[in-house]
Amino acid sequence: LEMVIVAILFFLMEAPQLTVQEGGDSDLHEGIVWSLVDALYWSVSALTCTLDKAPRTWAAKIVMLAHGWFFLIIIASYTANLASDLTSSGLAPTITSWNDVTAQGKQNKLAIPRGMSHEVFLSFESKHHGYQFDLDYYDRWEQAMEATRIGTAGASVTFHDQAMVQYYLTNDMQLLPTSEEKCGLLTVGPTFGSVGYGFAFGLDSPAFIPFSQGIVKMKQEGEIEKILLKYGVGAKAAAAVAALCPLSAGSELFFKDFH
Repeated sequence: LEMVIVAILFFLMEAPQLTVQEGGDSDLHEGIVWSLVDALYWSVSALTCTLDKAPRTWAAKIVMLAHGWFFLIIIASYTANLASDLTSSGLAPTITSWNDVTAQGKQNKLAIPRGMSHEVFLSFESKHHGYQFDLDYYDRWEQAMEATRIGTAGASVTFHDQAMVQYYLTNDMQLLPTSEEKCGLLTVGPTFGSVGYGFAFGLDSPAFIPFSQGIVKMKQEGEIEKILLKYGVGAKAAAAVAALCPLSAGSELFFKDFH
């Protein structure tokens, strides 16, 4: 639309049959039809910097100047949006939740520790839902986390208890030398299997009474908070990590009251 408007202005200001200059020359063809077509070409060709025409009147020069600034803004905006789109698409994770892992099947290599509940969980997923996984086993869960961070043997995904992940992010990874390595893992999606932890006592055991009283006392005296801070677990520890490497929403751990 802007090009059409500029073409009409060029026609009114530069067409030989309409120019007010006595004996003035023009780069537009003679005749109304050809002048309009040539003015439209002039307006569009300014985008490609084709310098085969030049305005003669001051009014057309001002229009050309505004037309050039308009093209400059359009080209700059397009370039910025294109760069932003290419950058964000390159950084966007291909996995955003556990559903992506199950949907993509063997496209991702899953690093898991051997002999832990991970195998039972994945076996259940395979038998009851038909999901297929490309698995790589490690002796310890820390090794599975490290393999995912550096991509050992193509490992790209791992999953663990939330407290273990939080501990690894706030302790082991913070010992790495560079900020890029400290932010080498990305937590995605919500917790997909939250079951919590607790202390079990026999039905006829009275031990739960002093045990519960001891926990309540520790919480009242602030000992629980000290333990959480010491071992890097909890909302405050998560906030400290977020300053270096932002985590996914909902990844903070909170101490649950005992009832």
